[in-house]
Amino acid sequence: MLKFFVRFYLGLVAALVLSLTTAALVLDRQYEKILAQENLWLAGALNELVQSRLQTLEPGRWPEALLAYS
Repeated sequence: MLKFFVRFYLGLVAALVLSLTTAALVLDRQYEKILAQENLWLAGALNELVQSRLQTLEPGRWPEALLAYS
């Protein structure tokens, strides 16, 4: 009877470790995808902001305006 309980709990622990590892890997991949999408969105927003700012200036003043963003 004791062997049965030991096997049962070892199997239960193994199943929990396996499921937690699998969940961590899946969630990590999802997080990386979401983070990459957010970075693309932020880069696009920054690009639009810089372009709109540069359109209001004459081309000779672009270098000093771009230095303000760095």
